[in-house]
Amino acid sequence: MPRLKPNEIHQRQFDFIIIGEAGSVAQEELLEAQIPLLNGKLKNTSSDWKLQSTTQPNASERIIPIPLGKLLGGSSAFNACIYHRCSPSDYDAWNAPGWNYEDLKPYFRKAETFHDAGHPVDPTVHGTKGPVQATHINKSTTLGTHFTKACQNYGLNAYRDMTDLRCQIGVTGLDASIYQGQRSSTGSSYLPREIQTDRANLYIGLGCKVTRIVIENDTVTRIEYTDEMDHASYTVSVNREAILSAGAILSPTILLSSGIGSKSDLEALGIPVQADLPGVGKNLQNHWRVPLVHETPRPDMSLHDGLFGHAKESLEQAIATKDGAFTQLWPDAVAYMKVPDTPDNSSSVENTPQIELFTGGLALCRELPKLKHLNCATLLMVYVTPFSKGSVSLTKDKKAYIDVGLLKDERDLECLEKGLELSMRIAEDNEYKEHCIKRWIMRPEGDIKEYIKTHVDTLHHYAGTCKMGPKEDSLAVVDHRLRVHGINRLRVVDASFFPIVPAGQICYPVIACAERASEMILEDNKYII
Repeated sequence: MPRLKPNEIHQRQFDFIIIGEAGSVAQEELLEAQIPLLNGKLKNTSSDWKLQSTTQPNASERIIPIPLGKLLGGSSAFNACIYHRCSPSDYDAWNAPGWNYEDLKPYFRKAETFHDAGHPVDPTVHGTKGPVQATHINKSTTLGTHFTKACQNYGLNAYRDMTDLRCQIGVTGLDASIYQGQRSSTGSSYLPREIQTDRANLYIGLGCKVTRIVIENDTVTRIEYTDEMDHASYTVSVNREAILSAGAILSPTILLSSGIGSKSDLEALGIPVQADLPGVGKNLQNHWRVPLVHETPRPDMSLHDGLFGHAKESLEQAIATKDGAFTQLWPDAVAYMKVPDTPDNSSSVENTPQIELFTGGLALCRELPKLKHLNCATLLMVYVTPFSKGSVSLTKDKKAYIDVGLLKDERDLECLEKGLELSMRIAEDNEYKEHCIKRWIMRPEGDIKEYIKTHVDTLHHYAGTCKMGPKEDSLAVVDHRLRVHGINRLRVVDASFFPIVPAGQICYPVIACAERASEMILEDNKYII
C-alpha cells in the first residue's frame, strides 16, 4: 500500500504496529544509503538521530557521539556492512529457551542469500533464498595477505570462512552485506519498493515520532505520536500487538516515557507507573575500538586516493558500473583473538574472542580530515567482551540520557592495554612491518593508558537495555517470547533484548533474531506458518 503521512494514520486501527527507528525517508531515496562507503555522509544529517553520551569521566572527559540511522532500515542503512554471525557460544550463554545457537541457526540461513564467487555455497551453513544479499569478501590484497601471515606467525590459524565454527579464534577474510556494489540493508532487503506498493496489508508511516505507548488495564491500546514536521499530535489504535523495534537506545526511552521502568525513577519524573521494571534502560552493553594508523608504501594499499583524491570519478564508477572504491568493504582481513593474562568476560574461555583486530586501507580515526591526502591504513582493535555497562534513562524534559559507561570497570582498561600491546606485536612482525608500513601516524608513544583514554571510541553495537529473562531476574524486561513482563500486547524485538551482546558485529544477529521473533508472533497470534 502507499506510504501514509502522519495525519493519514490518525485514529485508524491496525492489528500490528511496529515502532522502528526510521525517520522520514527510505533508503532508495538516498544514494548515500545505497553505496557502501558513502555511509559517512549520512551522519550528522537528517538521516541520523544525532544522539550523544554523557561526559565520560574515564575517557578524558569526552562526550561520545551516538549516530543512529533515522531512515527505513535504521542503522543497517549506514553501518560498515560487516556481516558476522559471531560465536555460537554467545547465544548459548543467553540461557534462554529457544535462543541458543542451534535454535537460531535456521534463522541465520533463512535471512540470507549468500554469494561466494567461484565457490559452492554449503546450504547447511549459509542460506540461498533469503532477503539479505551477503557476499564473501576474501581480498587477496597486500595488507590482507601480510596481515594474515603476521597473525599466523603469532600462532593463529588462518581460515577462509569461520562461519559456524564452534571456535571463533583465528584470522580470516570477511562477509559483507554488499552485493554487486550496493548495500543490502534491512530496508532494501525486507521492504523493497515492490513490497511497499503491492502488499495489501502493509502500511508504512514515515515521519511519525512515537512519544508514548498508551496502556490501559495492563494492555496496550494505542500509540501516541507526533508529526516530525509540524509537531502535531496523533494516535493510532492497536488491535493485536505493538512491536517495539527502535534499537537499544530508543526502545528503552519509549518504554520509560510510557511508564514502564523503575517505579522510583518514573515517579521522580512525574510519569504514571504502568509496570515496575527496574531493568528498562539498564545493562547497556557495547563494543569499543582503538585505532593504530599508518601510512602505506603504495597508493593501491589504501582507499584514500579513490575516496578522496578521485572522489568524483569513483562515485561515477560506483553509479555506472557498481564498482570502485566507494563500493568496497573496509577492511581487508580480521583476526579474532584472546588476550593472554587478562580477565576474560567472553561467553567461552576456549572459543570466543576478546578482541578483533582489523586491517584495511582507511584512516579510521577522528583525525581523518587531516589525513585524506595521505595513503593510510588502520589496524583497528575492537574490544568485544567488556565488563563495563552503561544505562539509558530520561532527563527531566523526557529526553534520552545516555551513559555508555566507558571504562567504568577497571578490568576493561587492563584488557584494552594488553590487547593494544598484542596488536602492536602483530604490527611489528616483519611480514606486516616490512610490506605494509611506510611510517606510523598514530600509535602509543608514551603512556598506553592515556592513549586508550584519548582515542577509545564506540563501535555502536548497543544492546541489553530491555533484557530477556524470567520474571525472577530483577533486570529482565521481556520473557523468552519477547513479551514485556506484566504488559499485554507489547513485545521488544531488537538488540535491546540481548542479555549479553555477541562478541562481534551485531547487525546479522539482530536480523536472525527478528526472523525468529516473527515466527513467535505468528504462533502466539494463531497464524498458520
